[in-house]
Amino acid sequence: MGKEVKYVPSGGLLLSEDKDIKKLSELAKEGWILESFQKLSFKLIKGEPQDIEYCIDYNNEKDDLDEYLSMFENSEWKHICSYEGYHFFKAPKGARPIYTDQETLTTKYEKQYKIMEKVVIGTIALIVGCLLGMGFISMINNGSNILRGLKIVLSSGAGAGIGILIPFIICTIIVYKKIKN
Repeated sequence: MGKEVKYVPSGGLLLSEDKDIKKLSELAKEGWILESFQKLSFKLIKGEPQDIEYCIDYNNEKDDLDEYLSMFENSEWKHICSYEGYHFFKAPKGARPIYTDQETLTTKYEKQYKIMEKVVIGTIALIVGCLLGMGFISMINNGSNILRGLKIVLSSGAGAGIGILIPFIICTIIVYKKIKN
């Protein structure tokens, strides 16, 4: 007989971290225990009800991952899984929080902010490049089908870039506010 599995959508690791971990703790009381995170959903396995807390931490340093995870070995927080720099932990209800002061919590969000900032800058560069390319093609347009096709590709790239940029700007603003609070 296989395990009972349930997938629960995440509100977004940056957008609703507190809401997600609260929801996971409530589901653990019903016996749905976090096993992994995939894309935008939590994979839960049916087991014994548990009164536990969850914490999501961010550390994208791949070189010191073993050292990072070993910091938790002697604590009440047990590593569950990792996904693209996000690390999921659980501990018994009432365990000492991973982040006990504003300074360390700010460091967590600063790491996320640096990544978001790079994505935003890269996406803006993509959009500007596409728009400049379209302008250049418009200047030399001689009715060529190749140039028209290239202009369509560049305008699609600019549109996709804008579509990508908006949510990343929103996430960057949210992380920036967490740093400043």
